[in-house]
Amino acid sequence: MAARNLLSQGGVLPLPADALYEILLRVPARDLCRLRAVCRPWRCLLSDPHFIAAHAARHPEPPLILAGYNTALRDDGIICDIMDLTGRVIKRIRATGVDTGGTKEPVAHEPDTTCSSAETALGQVPSTGEYKVLRVLEHFNDHDGQLYEVCTVNRGSNAWWRGKKPVPRTVRLGLWLTVVVNGIVYFFYDEQDRAQDPALDGIASFDLGIEEWRASLRGPLSSIVNAAVWHNFAYELTMAALNGCLVVVHQRTVSSMNLWFLMDFERGLWVKQHNIIVPPIVWHALPAHPLLVLNDGRIVIIHIGSIIRVYNPTNNTSTAEMGYCCAVGLYPGSPLGLANGAS
Repeated sequence: MAARNLLSQGGVLPLPADALYEILLRVPARDLCRLRAVCRPWRCLLSDPHFIAAHAARHPEPPLILAGYNTALRDDGIICDIMDLTGRVIKRIRATGVDTGGTKEPVAHEPDTTCSSAETALGQVPSTGEYKVLRVLEHFNDHDGQLYEVCTVNRGSNAWWRGKKPVPRTVRLGLWLTVVVNGIVYFFYDEQDRAQDPALDGIASFDLGIEEWRASLRGPLSSIVNAAVWHNFAYELTMAALNGCLVVVHQRTVSSMNLWFLMDFERGLWVKQHNIIVPPIVWHALPAHPLLVLNDGRIVIIHIGSIIRVYNPTNNTSTAEMGYCCAVGLYPGSPLGLANGAS
């Protein structure tokens, strides 16, 4: 009778907290972001990290795309858009140009360390959940060779760069020549060391968990290409991380690439899963490169300096999805966590 009277007066019976939790878990993240405005308790629930994790587990979705822009080419102050594959912007980041006066605790390092070039790789150790950074410095302190250092990322002020034993051969540095998969950092060996090995697809790998180099890995082309013609392949090999696998990308032309997936590290087993044909892009754009594989098997392709395409291997077609960008990355977290400033 009390419930009937409440409804007849235009009131609403409150849902039990557990029932509300289960109902909201079933709502898409895009709608939940709007529901934060209903009331303060809902905002607290929908911003809770445990709820965000439970919702993400129930609604697996492709990562969001981070597209970075050259501010010299636009006057709106936008430096980065976070968007889905339809191009819908989830969050827009602008350059503020404001110095807040705050201070940051720098990562400690040798004060006199200088280098001509450097490469960094961030990865998560699966066994501990820790995030670590591997840094490679080239021609450091006027010395030839490379310096390898590791730093554990934490919220304290005791983060130090730890020097590590060098790999027997130097590694190549540059765009798409380094990738992190399941806590392992992969590099191509430098072609200048061909006296030790004429192949250009030799791979070095560093385990962030134990902070040691692993055994060298032969690339997918070593067994099918004669060493005498390796000079033709110097700039045709790059790396990617797709579906949790190391992938060597062999690009023979500006519109064709083969994707070789590492299936077994111990046996050095590689499988060519895709031969991708993409339309040529404007002359100033860099070659195409795979970014991720979607749940339906389509592959997101980057053209840095131009556009992002989605390639369909079933019919060998691709469609342009986004416009000009100068840098592209992935945001693997939930849109709820993004709106909350969480990861």
